[in-house]
Parts: sequence; structure tokens; C-alpha cells
Amino acid sequence: MGLIHSQPAWYLPAFCRVLATCLCAIAMALPWVNAITHFPHLILVFKETNYFPDVGLGAQIEATVLTSAGAMWGLGYGNSMLALSKFLASKYGDDCIQSRAVIAIAVCLHAFTGAYLISKYPRLMRASTTSIYLGVWVLLVKIGTHVMTADSFTEPGFCFAAAAVLSFLCALPLLLNNRSQLAGNVIEAYSTVHSLLKASTEQMLDRTPSSKPEDLDTLAGQLFKQSQSLPAKFLQATFEMRWGRLPADPLKDLIASVERLRAELSLGLPAAKNSGLEHLDASHLLFLDTVESSTHALGQELQGAIALVMESVRVAYDLPEDADAPGSDRLRSGGAKLPLQPEHCLTARTAIDGASDTLRTDIRRALNKLLDSHDVAGSDQTSEEVMERVFHREMFGISLFLASLLEVSGECWNALKQSEDLLNAYRAAGKKRLLRPHLSWAWLGISEKSTALENASADHHDDGTDHNAEKEQSQAEVARAQSELLDGAPPAYAPTAAPFTGAVVVASTEDVPPQRFSAVNKFFMKVSHRTLKSRMRVAGFIRAVRNSRHVKYAIRAALGALILSIPAVLPKDSPLRKQFEKGNQQWQVIGFIMGLDMDVGSIIRKNTFRILGTIVGCGYAYLCWIICRHNAPAKVVMITAFQIPASWVILRTSIPSAAITAIVTIPAIIFAPWKENSNVWVMGASKAGALVTGLAAALVASLLIFPLQARSEFMTQIAKSIDALSLDYVTLSRPFLRTSQVTKDYRTLGLDIENKVKDRLRMADRLLGDMALELSLLPKPTGFYSRVEVNLRRILDLFLGLRYLRQNIPHQRTVREVLDSRMHLVSSQIMIMFALSHCFRAQMPLPQFLPSSQHALEELIENLRDRWVSSHDEGEKETGTAMDIASLFSLAESEAMAEVAEALDDLTHLTGSIFGSLDWWDGNAPTTALPVLNDKKKHYWNHVWKDITHRKAIEGPM
Repeated sequence: MGLIHSQPAWYLPAFCRVLATCLCAIAMALPWVNAITHFPHLILVFKETNYFPDVGLGAQIEATVLTSAGAMWGLGYGNSMLALSKFLASKYGDDCIQSRAVIAIAVCLHAFTGAYLISKYPRLMRASTTSIYLGVWVLLVKIGTHVMTADSFTEPGFCFAAAAVLSFLCALPLLLNNRSQLAGNVIEAYSTVHSLLKASTEQMLDRTPSSKPEDLDTLAGQLFKQSQSLPAKFLQATFEMRWGRLPADPLKDLIASVERLRAELSLGLPAAKNSGLEHLDASHLLFLDTVESSTHALGQELQGAIALVMESVRVAYDLPEDADAPGSDRLRSGGAKLPLQPEHCLTARTAIDGASDTLRTDIRRALNKLLDSHDVAGSDQTSEEVMERVFHREMFGISLFLASLLEVSGECWNALKQSEDLLNAYRAAGKKRLLRPHLSWAWLGISEKSTALENASADHHDDGTDHNAEKEQSQAEVARAQSELLDGAPPAYAPTAAPFTGAVVVASTEDVPPQRFSAVNKFFMKVSHRTLKSRMRVAGFIRAVRNSRHVKYAIRAALGALILSIPAVLPKDSPLRKQFEKGNQQWQVIGFIMGLDMDVGSIIRKNTFRILGTIVGCGYAYLCWIICRHNAPAKVVMITAFQIPASWVILRTSIPSAAITAIVTIPAIIFAPWKENSNVWVMGASKAGALVTGLAAALVASLLIFPLQARSEFMTQIAKSIDALSLDYVTLSRPFLRTSQVTKDYRTLGLDIENKVKDRLRMADRLLGDMALELSLLPKPTGFYSRVEVNLRRILDLFLGLRYLRQNIPHQRTVREVLDSRMHLVSSQIMIMFALSHCFRAQMPLPQFLPSSQHALEELIENLRDRWVSSHDEGEKETGTAMDIASLFSLAESEAMAEVAEALDDLTHLTGSIFGSLDWWDGNAPTTALPVLNDKKKHYWNHVWKDITHRKAIEGPM
């Protein structure tokens, strides 16, 4: 649902842009400005490429400060290198090779440094780009002469300063726009949570076709993108300067709640999508009927709570009302709407507590009925028959959804508490005031990836657990190996408690003869050890530089700028040098830097629109020249009029580069004849051709110099995501299997890994769009690639859900007594993820045999059922432990693990379809050659044949 207040009014920033364009055009037409600089059109060029990056005054101030710093560096560096060139020219003669070589090297180093900063720190993109523009402009003018003047500093410096001052003055009206863009984005995210919760509850309980599984997948994907973009938008909002009551800080906890709500809702979505009355027997229908009314009641309370949170954010940040937004019944008295008060949040929390307790009571009552020794008809049943209806896939799905709903209720309770604090802060804030930005180092990487909001609520506070235990253990193992190398005898391991036994194995050194070394040998061993450490550090640095995409991007920019500036450093009598100076071919280098991007598909898309914008701007400039000629006021009117549709394209479409390039082209053509005795048609074609040449050179350089195809980068990101998921699964399983107590801090394990996975999945989603535009001889089954990404996101959500569920399950019965089966399941799934990661990284076929996680899961569930049967026979039902709410979480965990196994199977099938498989047996041999095994005696390493021609589950065009 698109909310009206999600984006501030675009017409105010558009008005500021038009006003700044008008003032810059007037400045370019003033006679005294033309007396100061030979390049007045640079005023509008700098204004368009550096200012009005956003719709807030804070962003404008940030852009002014950063670009000013970049301009000072570019002018200082360019003039310093130009002074060195002049010195060499005065010593060795005009147009000497030493002077021109200094300019070429300076251009190369300047482009390398600026491009590295652009790639490494996206927030410095405008500053670095401005630095490159000014540095290149200064270095490639008047090369080879020994005359040093101040014009090389004052002319471009004046143009930049005029653009900065005029843009800042015209941005002051943005202070009147006191709406917080972040608040609108938070409301949008909670609106998606509300829709997803409503649709999943209807699908699970009503079993009606009104909510399709495809709709749930669409809402889940939309919520994933919104939750991942909110932390970056929060950090951006901390730099806003606006007129209002509350800053962005109070929204930090609510943003963290969005991600936790998304994870908890995604946990129950598979059960909701797979729900169907035709698969339920009488016992399951009885269980569902027992909990249906209380589940509906809790769902209604949760939907009202989310609507109350949205209304709290809207009121606290003075956003307009939206008629389409979901409302809360507590804010209405008859037909009239009541003003929102903090007491409404307290009432909603109390209602959630009551509805949640009622649901838990009904769940216990339903479990009692399910574990009863009589069936629905009243016939006696054995313990095995009772457990057959308990350990059923449909029962697992119902349990998973109910567990997810209980987790959501707890998080909604926290969100209501945060909303109450937000309303109290709004009351205490009083009148509106000028909110100043809070600067920090975090803004350096905002544009590249989102930043996780750790410790955003009390739910993530530390409880005294040592987070560095695993790291210290690894460091101890490394120290032990080093001491063994130096001393010859390994020291005994420190006594540590085994997982479930008190036995400690001590290394025996009685039969090991001590090794003695002379002082000389020990000295050389220590020296070699230090040398080895130094060499390892140097090797690591070299490997990091060689594999760094930032360094590759910078090298590509440096080589391209050097090649395009070769005509400028040729001798004066060279025809290419004369053509370069006559046509101001610095635009080639500037266009090249402007057109560079990370991957080929992105360059093709952006540069296509930039070339289109150049053609449009060139045509409009010719039209202006035909109409206006030397009439300066008419030129100002024409340039200002073109800014109106250009502002709409920049602010309201996804192709702002086309409009920016068009606006940059227009003044470079229609103001050129004032200072140069050249035909406007020739000059316009020359400058436009230079810009297009630079854009085309960026594409050629990306194809030849360290080419980065979106397809290969997508494969790398997917492989790294699977590796991180494997590590996350180990982090999730290791403390769960080793200890008999799961602490509260168990929820925070693996958060950094999960954030990395989310960042890689978001980058992979962007690469899918670029992949469609690439020129490739290999097939690009983007449909399969998108399904791979969906499966990885599904596995990530399930891992998050397992972390929540495993805090509540009975550890003795579900872990310790079936430890071997759980270890086999974890091992098989880890090996599957390892094989899949290798396939995507090497783009090689899958191996013929893989362990079967489905079979390991079946054995685990069978062992769990046996433990429940024995507990049921021993009278655990009468003690009350078998019917506790923890039993529901245990059943829900079984469904979550089954979903993980199915997701891995789907991912395996997709990988086999994309890359094929290594077949060594064609399947035509007699079936009697294979040993016939008993169905009750299956092996853990169950083979999986990878024949994509006979795979029916993934049929479809590639």
C-alpha cells in the first residue's frame, strides 16, 4: 500500500531546483562573471552534479560541506602538480617531455585516488567526483608552458563557489518541509506487517482461497526489502536538519522491532501457505477448533496494536492522516475518532497479555485432548497410535503457526511500549524547534549497505555471557600449535567440561622423549617465526589488494583517464593535441569518470540514459541557439524552463542520470560561443561527442579491464551467502547441542552473520536486474536465479525462527536423548550447503551423491516420537509436563527443521538445473546389481541422482 505521507511533497524541492537553476543561469549571463572566468557554464555544471541530492536541508548542508572539501582537494592537488610541471618546463624548456609526463602521472594518480574513495566510501562520491572534475580540468589546461598564473585556481574555484552559495540559498525553503521521510517509511513497513499478519491468519484459520500463497510471498518479499532499507534510512535521517518536535532517535527501537516482527511472521508463513482442511483428520480438526477462537482474538488484538503503532508514529512526527491506513478500534467512540493518548498503548498491551494467556490455556487444553488415550469416537488407543496423530506434518504446521503468533505477540507488546514512550516524548517536546544533525563516522557506508541496529531494545541486552569464548578458544589452539613448533613438546589441553560427561582426557607425555634444542637453533627458530609472521601479513595484504573490487575499480578509472588524456600530453604541434585544446576534450575524461560503475549491466543501463540525455540536451541547446542567439535573458528563460521537466525526472523517476546529463550539456553549448570563435554547431557536436566518447570508453574499459559481469558477481554473492548460512547454522547448533541450558543471550548469536547474509542477498537482487542487460554468450536463467535467492531468504528466516523456538523446548527430551540423530541431521545439512557453495563459486556441476537431510530428519522425528511414547507410558501425561506449552514449541521446531530440509532440497534441485551434475552412472544398468535394503534400515548417506532431464519439480523454460 502506498501511503500519501511516505514521501515528502516533491514540488518544494523541485521549486528549489528551478530557482537555483535560474540564479545560476543569470550568473552565467552577467558580464562581470564572464570577465572572471572563461568557463561560466561550469557554474550550472557543478550545481547540477553536486547539489540538491535529497529533499532535506540537512542533506543539502552535508553535500555543501563534502563537495567543498573535495573541491579544495582537487584544486590544491591540480595546481600543485601544475606548478611542478611549470617548474620542469622552466628548467628543461617549454613543452618538454618531463613536464608533460608529470601531468600524465598526476591525472592517473588523481583518478585512482578519487575512484577508490568513490567505491570504498559511497558517501564521499560527490566529494570525490568533484575533486576529479576540478583536478582534471586544471591539469589538462595550458600544458607544457612555464608561465604560472592564478587563473587555474580562481576560474574553476569561482564557478564552484558560485554554485555552492546559490544552491545553499535556494535550499533554505526546504526548512519549511518539516515532515520526516523516515517516519513515513516506518509506517509503510508496519502497514506491510499488518497486511501480512492479517493474510496469514485468514489463510491458516479460515482456509479460504481469498489469500493465496503467492500473495503471502509477495508481502514477505516486500517486507524484507523494507526492513533492510530502514537502518540505512535511519542513519541518513540523523543528518537531517528540519523544523519539528522529535529527531529520528526515538524511532530506533521501532525499526529494530520491524525486523524481529518480519522474522517471527516469516516463521509461520510456510504453515499458513500449506494449510488445507482436506489434509486434517478428526483429531487435528478438534485441536484446531479448540484454539481457533482464541487465535482469532489474539490476531485481532495484534492487528489493532500494529495500527496503534502506526498512528503513534504519524502523530509524533506530524504527518497527515491517510484514509487507507488501517485503524484501531480503540481510537473510535461510535463514529467519531478519539485523539491518541499514551494510555491507549497501555490498554492495548493489557489486551494482548490477556489474549495471549487465553491462547496458551487453550493450547494446553487442546494438547490434553490430542494426547488423550481415546480418539474422537471414544475408542481406546495405544501410545503409538496417540503419537501417530501427534507427530504428524499437519500438526507440526499448526504448532509452528501458533508458536509464531505467540512470538509476534511478545514483539508487538514491546512495540506498544516503545510507541508509548514515543508519545510521551512528543508531549514533553513542546513546541517545534530546529533539529540539528548528529554527525558520526557511520555515514561513510550508508549508501552501500544497511547498518544493523544492535542493542536497540532490552530484548538484546547482555546477561553476562562471554561472547568471546569461542574466539579465545581458537586463539588458545593457535598458541598451542606455535608453542609445539618452538618447544618440541605439545602442552596438555586445559581441562574443560565435556558436553554431558565429567570425563576429561589428559594428554599423556610419559612415553614421549623430550626434544632438546641448542640456543642457536632456538634463536634461528624464533627469527624464522617472526619472519614467517611478517611474510604472512604481507601476503595477506597483497591478496587483499589483488582481490579488492575497490582497487580494481580504481585501476580501471586510472588507466581509462590516462589513455583518454594522452592527446593532452602530446607535443604542441601534434594534431591530436590541437584538437584536444580546441574542443575542450576534458569532457572525455569527465564523462569517463561519470560513466564508470561496478558491473557491466549497470554501466549499460545508466550510460544508455546518459547518452540519451546528452542527445536531448544537445538538441535543446541548438533550439535555444536558434531562438535566442546572443539574447542572454532569453537563454536564462530557456534553461530555467527545461529545468521544470528535468526536476520531475530527477525526483520522481528511476533515471535521474538522463536529466542531469542533459542539463550539463545545455550550458556547455549555448554559452560557449561567447568566448570562443567557433561555430556553435561544431562546438556543440564536439563537446557532446567528447561526453559520449567518455561514456562509451567507460563501457569498453569495464569490458576489458577487470571485467565484472553481473552473472559472475551474482554467483559469488550467492556462494558467500551459503557459506555464511552454513556458519550461522553451526553457530546456532553448537551451543544448543553442547549445553543443557539456553540462555537469553542465545538470541543474539549469529546476528552479524545474518546481517551479512541480508546484505549479500540485497546485492544479489540488484545484480539480477543488471544481469538482464548484459551481453553474454552464456544462458541467463534469471527465473532460476531469483528462486535461488528466495530459497536462501527462506532458509535465513527459518534459522532465525529456530533460534526463537529452541529457547522454549524441553531440552532433556528433545536434544540430549536424541543427540546422535540431531548431529547427523546438522552434519548432512552442513555438507549439502558446502557442496552448493562450491558449485556456485566454481560454477561446476553438483557431485553425484549428497547426504539426505530428509532421511536424517525422518530418523530424528522417529526417535523423538519414541521418547514421547516412553514418556507417555511412564505417566508423564499425569504429571503435566507432557502437555506443557513447551511441547507445542517442540512440535513447531520439527516443522521448522522440515522446512529447512525442503528448502535445501529445492536449492539442490535448482543448482542441479543450473549447473548440471557429475554423472558416473547412466542408470541403464540392471536394478538387480544394486543391493536391496530393508525399508527400516536406511543409510544416512542416501544418494540423490541429479538428472535434470527427468526432474519434474522444476520444469519450465530457462
